[in-house]
Amino acid sequence: MAERLGMNAYVDIALTDEGPVVFEVSAFGGFSGALKGCGIDASEKLCDYVLSQLEAEAGE
Repeated sequence: MAERLGMNAYVDIALTDEGPVVFEVSAFGGFSGALKGCGIDASEKLCDYVLSQLEAEAGE
């Protein structure tokens, strides 16, 4: 919907044992909701994940 209106929408999702949980939808990107609400540094976790995936692909 946001794309059709020419807008950006950012969705913060946490993958839990019960499945994905959406905890913030915003027009402004960032991870402040995860840090303030849960004490999780989501940007650090995302970077760690991306780097691990790139390293795994490079090792193939």
